[in-house]
Amino acid sequence: MVALIQQTISTQNFTRLSTSNAFIVPAIGRNNLHVLVRTHCTRILLRNNTNTNQLETYGVEFVRNNRTYQVYANQEVILSAGAINTPQIMMLSGIGPRQHLTEMGIQVQMDLPVGEQLQDHILIPVDYLVTNESLIQYDRDVNNVMTVQNLYNYYINNSGPITQLPVVLSYHSTR
Repeated sequence: MVALIQQTISTQNFTRLSTSNAFIVPAIGRNNLHVLVRTHCTRILLRNNTNTNQLETYGVEFVRNNRTYQVYANQEVILSAGAINTPQIMMLSGIGPRQHLTEMGIQVQMDLPVGEQLQDHILIPVDYLVTNESLIQYDRDVNNVMTVQNLYNYYINNSGPITQLPVVLSYHSTR
């Protein structure tokens, strides 16, 4: 087995949950939220605050359709790009280990151990004994589940076998 993945489901309406429908959709009408798709953040915009002599963020730079843009923040910049991309964006902005940034030709803004303690939990192994095989036989034959009637019931009535998530999904190596 390569991976064992627990499915996420909303406890409010028992539908499959994603970052989009959990956080973005409920907030999409806010004036302070602008969602750009097919857009890649390249760096945080930094400047030295002359009053406090501290480094501060004032916006971000991003690429969209092969053009570079900058947007500016009135109050704060929140960087939430995941375990890999957050340190990458910080380092591209000049925040990170001095030696590494210098080797990459990036001007050092702040010497910090960014990315050095990456401990992403790629897999958390879970072992359990299945005593009733019928519990894991549910969707072995996808053709019996993915019927037009079941798809209709799922999308229109929010009912039927597609609304039930498998207890667990597993991925097996074919090599």
